[in-house]
Amino acid sequence: MYIHALSLTNVRGFTALEFPLQRPDGSYAGWNVFAGVNGSGKTTLLRAVAWGLMGTTRGNELQNDGELLQKNAKIAEITLDLTVATSPDRGVERVGFAVGVEYRNDQVSLEGPYTLIYGDSGRMWRLLEKSAFYAGYGPFRRLSASTSEAATLMAASGPAPRFATLFREDATLADSTEWLKSLKFKALEGDKSAEALLGQVTDLLNDDFLQQGFRVVKVSSEGVQLSGPGGVELSLHDMSDGYRSALALLIDLLRHMSNTYGALGLVKWSGERLVVPHPGVVLIDEVDAHLHPSWQRRIGFWLKERFPAVQFLVTSHSPLVVQATDPGGLYRLPDPDGGFDALRVPEAERARIVRQTASEILTSDAFGLEHTRSDEAVTEQAEYASLRARDRQRAPMSEAQRARLEELTALYFGADP
Repeated sequence: MYIHALSLTNVRGFTALEFPLQRPDGSYAGWNVFAGVNGSGKTTLLRAVAWGLMGTTRGNELQNDGELLQKNAKIAEITLDLTVATSPDRGVERVGFAVGVEYRNDQVSLEGPYTLIYGDSGRMWRLLEKSAFYAGYGPFRRLSASTSEAATLMAASGPAPRFATLFREDATLADSTEWLKSLKFKALEGDKSAEALLGQVTDLLNDDFLQQGFRVVKVSSEGVQLSGPGGVELSLHDMSDGYRSALALLIDLLRHMSNTYGALGLVKWSGERLVVPHPGVVLIDEVDAHLHPSWQRRIGFWLKERFPAVQFLVTSHSPLVVQATDPGGLYRLPDPDGGFDALRVPEAERARIVRQTASEILTSDAFGLEHTRSDEAVTEQAEYASLRARDRQRAPMSEAQRARLEELTALYFGADP
């Protein structure tokens, strides 16, 4: 299953928003980034998509529908045009339908929220129930400190636990490590399939995902153990926020995908690389949270290489995350003051942006910064330009001005102007 297009009407800050998500070559899988300033609605967008995927009843387990309604609006709509592959190669035969979640006068309309576009509706639902995968993650991807209410939610059946951290800060991904411990326990009892799956998951975690030479070396009753430079061993809970959140997300994603597609064949070799070949839609809010810039630059490439059939929809403030976007996969949300319209960055512009430096990306249409230097540096450079112009024109300069020119020249250019 993939999202062909999405449309929001009167959803929080979005009076009207419409984005196509199909790529120029007709495909869907890959890395899509939604950029925008704080308050532009990045989190709202992902939550609205999650609502559309789950439907009103299940969505209400995570957030009251009225909270998505724009203030003073009487009608709000979330419409997702979904495409479900039915053939083994996921491209010959498809079934498409639109999911609309509508609110009228603060009441959720449950009458006909699903509209078939083309295909067999009965077959469509059988496909979705058996094989459609979708999940979402918020910026707080913790392993501990969950409330009892959130813990009860995470233990519930259905898709709600897969989206809990996207809606609730008190939800955690603790069940991800519990899943690994249960696989280890089953393996010790002689369950060969659990032993094989645990080995495959561990191999994938150690396939160039972690940084600074860390590796997962053991899963025990105490949790996940890692080794680092010098042979030091630490539990996952003793690692930094970056390691904990990144590993928790990846393990949780594998756990839910195994529940959907089964453990057999969850991870496969593709050439010399381990991959998870199954399709799905994965939402990640602030994917760069807690990650060092080197990890921010790599994580998008790693995820789309190891999950080649997944459609990732992520938000980020990092220009390094943007570099991994695929054709047609860069979007900018409108500024809160209305100074910039929402847009899907034109492909020629996106292709140019992803080849730029971080500073150049930040001043592109994707982020819209005027400059990346501090205000002090901007003022000093303007002062330098003025003094340098006077010097070249041989205009009269005081000793103080000439000394200031030499000071600024040395500060920004070294000994030479």
